[in-house]
Amino acid sequence: MKKLVALTMSAVVATSMMCGLTFADTVEDTATEAVVEEVSVDTAEEDAIEEAQGESSVIPVPDVTVTEEGEITLENYLPIEIASSDVTVSDDEVNSLIETPVNYYTTQEVVTEGVAENGDFVNIDFSGETEPFEGGTAVGYDITLGSGTFIPGFEEQVVGHSIGETFDITVTFPENYGKESLAGRNAVFTVTLNSKSVTVVPELTDELVHQFSIEYVGTELNTIDEFKEYARNILYKDKVNSAVLTYINDKAVVTSYKDAYFTSMKEYAFYQLSMYEMYGIDADTFASLSGYESADAYAAEESIYYTKIFMALDKIAADKGITQETVDAEFETVKADMGYGDITLDEFKLMFPEYEILFFEKAQILYTLVLDSLADDIVIVDSAPVEDAE
Repeated sequence: MKKLVALTMSAVVATSMMCGLTFADTVEDTATEAVVEEVSVDTAEEDAIEEAQGESSVIPVPDVTVTEEGEITLENYLPIEIASSDVTVSDDEVNSLIETPVNYYTTQEVVTEGVAENGDFVNIDFSGETEPFEGGTAVGYDITLGSGTFIPGFEEQVVGHSIGETFDITVTFPENYGKESLAGRNAVFTVTLNSKSVTVVPELTDELVHQFSIEYVGTELNTIDEFKEYARNILYKDKVNSAVLTYINDKAVVTSYKDAYFTSMKEYAFYQLSMYEMYGIDADTFASLSGYESADAYAAEESIYYTKIFMALDKIAADKGITQETVDAEFETVKADMGYGDITLDEFKLMFPEYEILFFEKAQILYTLVLDSLADDIVIVDSAPVEDAE
């Protein structure tokens, strides 16, 4: 099982539900940050690697053929048979999704009365009555009591005090404390408990559903029951789309990978890896933790997957009469929705990295058009279809 990370332009996602995103995925991220969706996909290439290398072996840099146009075959792929068990939506899945409005409208309210309890998120001032040291004094410091952020005994002694109270606490620095002059010493801190934040969780009501649907869904829903039906339909469509994508990936056979796609998706993969550097994890380290020999191996495998899917989408689009003009028309609509109707599509595309434009065009716009065109070719069967014997 391979975990792929799909980056989308969030401002677009905020106004559409494409590339398998549910409305929950859309509203859980802000419209000013990149939206990251994790997609688990089985690939034929990965199965072959595991069989050849053994589960304990790392995945090496693959040996692939890349040509200008690439070559793919996708034969006898219609009709698309999908097992009903792969697209069944459970009540638990629906109930989980309809909690989205509750989660979204849950807020943190600052209170200036009451008593601090373990687990509370509090704001404090503190100063230590010992030699000055970095971190020994702070004003307006936020901390969750019981988190173990401070030295042992500090947070525990804040518990039970009233908001607005100033008090002293006595702690002992650990013997292995980083500053040798403080290690093992007792210290008194004067603490002022300024406030604490409490979580305010709204009740799921028809009114809340209606508000949420108007602001974020784009479809007016008036009752919880309507919301449940909508959620079930969204989940079902998402499962069908995922099953179709897996089916197409399994059916397609690539002889050579298209250079423009392969190169851009490698850049995209390295961009993914760079996101972990903010957590102190370099590209090779993350790749090794994911089972790859190196960052190059990770990037190449990601590029293989995306390039294959994009080439397969191109093939089906050609079969279904979906032209580049149709794709561009959809892109024009997206551009206008983002507030860039006064510039050309070419100018708009120059605002983003080439790999992001390619990904959005193929994995969202073309993907959606292709899936829509295949709607009448999808057959839900009672059990998994049996592969023809070779």
